[in-house]
Amino acid sequence: MRPLPAFGLLVFAVGCKDTEGILLHFDGPIAAAIVPAGSTIFDEPVGLVASQRSGMIVPLDLKAGRLLTLSKSASFLRTPALPTGQDRLLGDVEVYVNPEGATTVWATDTAGPSVLRIPWYSLDDAGEPVLVTAEAGGSGFVDVDGSGDDPDLLDVSVRDGFTTTEDWSISFDGSQWWAEGTASGQQTVQPVADVPWLSDHGELAFTLTGTASAGDRFEIHTETGLVETPTEDVVIDLLVVGDEAWGSYSDALGSGVQVWDAETGDLRRTVRFASGTGAGRMVLASVDGVETVFVADTRQGLVHQVDVATGTEVATLPAAGPVIDLAYVEGALSDGTPYHNLFSAPLGLSRVDVYDPVAGEPVDPNPVNSEAEGVFLGSPISGLAASIGTVWQQKETTYGARPRVPVIAVSTSDGYLFELDATTGCGATDLRGPHGPNQLWSTSDSYASLNDNGAESDSALWIDGYSGEQATFSTCGGVTQSESWTISYEAASTSWTVSGNHSGLQAAHAYDDVRYLSDDGAVSFLIVSGALPPTDGDQFLLSVDSGLLSIKGVDTDTDGAIDDALVFPGRPAAFQYTVGATGGGWDEVDRREMMLLPLTDADAAARMDLDAGKSEVEWQ
Repeated sequence: MRPLPAFGLLVFAVGCKDTEGILLHFDGPIAAAIVPAGSTIFDEPVGLVASQRSGMIVPLDLKAGRLLTLSKSASFLRTPALPTGQDRLLGDVEVYVNPEGATTVWATDTAGPSVLRIPWYSLDDAGEPVLVTAEAGGSGFVDVDGSGDDPDLLDVSVRDGFTTTEDWSISFDGSQWWAEGTASGQQTVQPVADVPWLSDHGELAFTLTGTASAGDRFEIHTETGLVETPTEDVVIDLLVVGDEAWGSYSDALGSGVQVWDAETGDLRRTVRFASGTGAGRMVLASVDGVETVFVADTRQGLVHQVDVATGTEVATLPAAGPVIDLAYVEGALSDGTPYHNLFSAPLGLSRVDVYDPVAGEPVDPNPVNSEAEGVFLGSPISGLAASIGTVWQQKETTYGARPRVPVIAVSTSDGYLFELDATTGCGATDLRGPHGPNQLWSTSDSYASLNDNGAESDSALWIDGYSGEQATFSTCGGVTQSESWTISYEAASTSWTVSGNHSGLQAAHAYDDVRYLSDDGAVSFLIVSGALPPTDGDQFLLSVDSGLLSIKGVDTDTDGAIDDALVFPGRPAAFQYTVGATGGGWDEVDRREMMLLPLTDADAAARMDLDAGKSEVEWQ
């Protein structure tokens, strides 16, 4: 290793295209990890984003909204990325910081059964960071046929942020040279004698001289300290727990978790689950003071509960189907009532369910219906993450206050980020909340009026003079969906049938002058009878908006309009930072709750402001 020079390392301009050996920052960003502020040398949180297609892990300055730099005198110089090789398929990334402050990045390679342990930096005696740098071994020539050929490689060089640990073979087939790296794959640019050569993505450079016979080759080893550790099978998810790195895997017989020493990479133990299971994503929890890892099962409708201290599975918890992701929050309500909420996203159900592992029963966010299931979010779930602290809610209470609650950020495959109240499982709503047409908000809103299909009738939907609404809605965000409700009079039963284009035909009928509540409590209204009674086929068409708070894109120029959509968002990663005064005076510390969200198909990452319910920073 050598210290980072005062002038920084080799730099490439932000925004360059993938030409001339210069990589884009992201190529299929698939996972993110957070180095919290104050946990290492960083005063502010740092994000690490792993790209599936390039094998690159890029560090980000999350508060400043730029690429990370360690140079205090030149903030425009980026810190080198952590390359792992173009032929790798990165899946997840985690960070381990040892007691001395040295930082190691763990990553999964879904191209094969292995995990990667990547040294990032250590601290010198003065507490300054010492980055791991790339080196190249001797360029040994192998004269296969013993003909006495003696070509040479001159000016062999590597580049920090591009070169990784691998073995290179520069071989001659009798007519031309070929270059291939064990982690970078076969190169498209072929070495030519006496012409300076650079690998496809800048990992290795040299000038080849002399001649050779078919089969002859050069062997070069490049080194960054990266260590590849074989695993039982392809590792699905990583989790750092204290001084251990946990990796979940599945094989033909079942699944389990392998646990390594996070510093040395030595295998400590394996937790094996039952036959037919499929270990997936994990979340660390403290359940009534007991350190626990919950492991999603991707093959069965259950969650594995593992005691960290004993390294044993202590329980399996039920789920509505194979589980995509998990999040966990525990705490106490304002009245002191404790809650322990495990959130799980069942495969294909477009919702997030809640379970209390202490009580051993599901948590029902909507007790009006008989099913204990999460609110509908409209699309399959991509990932979950719990906020670190509490988040300002947009919807005010009846007293005009904005509450703060812990939230679960939920990314969906159609490009949205939702927030769930972690104490209840209900969706956070925007300032207006669920609503129908309302002329108090907009004069262009048209109230639902009677579509009179028979003899003249004058029934009407009652309008609340205070709220301006023709209906009231569930206080649990997400129970009320965005849909059109059809209320049709049925003379045979002297009642009204009620149907939502998403909720379907309701079992309960509506009656004149009796307040109606839909089957799941989503919508309530009152039909006021008039002097002229309704007749068969009379209808009201009531359009309802869920009012769910959702972030659907990035407003990069802060003009209020979405500039870039969230194209196939991945699993969010939570962080926080403070702005302005940091306490000691009259003002409360201004703490911001954020999520880092990789956007896989957009080759970007976004900073999501949970308090404001929007995103205004995008890294490309």
